[in-house]
Amino acid sequence: MHENQHNVFINGVEARIDTIEYKSIEGNDEPKEIKDSQNLELIEFNNETFILKVHRTVNFIPSSMFQLDIKILIRFTIDEEKTMKNFKNYEEVKEYVDNKKIDFFNNVPIGSSLSLLIAQISSTFGSQPIILPPNIDGDR
Repeated sequence: MHENQHNVFINGVEARIDTIEYKSIEGNDEPKEIKDSQNLELIEFNNETFILKVHRTVNFIPSSMFQLDIKILIRFTIDEEKTMKNFKNYEEVKEYVDNKKIDFFNNVPIGSSLSLLIAQISSTFGSQPIILPPNIDGDR
């Protein structure tokens, strides 16, 4: 079977907030740049499900206002029967999922919910909301 014919079929997606940490930072310096980083990690895999951990941080350069750190867990339910027609074994499926985790994340609306959550938290007490893109590009 050709590599480009591989496909993992998903039956369902569930997401939950793992942690939110907000730290107010006292400072007189006006922020010149918003620095956000996002990391995706495959933290669990079995023949029925896999879990991605999304870790997103928001802070400022120079350090001021606040620092925000959010972790979300996304559980994907695999259609085992359809998926295993495309792979030799589960290790191959796991490797594929790990290599394509950005695609899995970008194809569900969790990124939009995360972006909205950051905007709501950052707009607290009359501040301007910080609106970040919902998707992850390949460089993150």
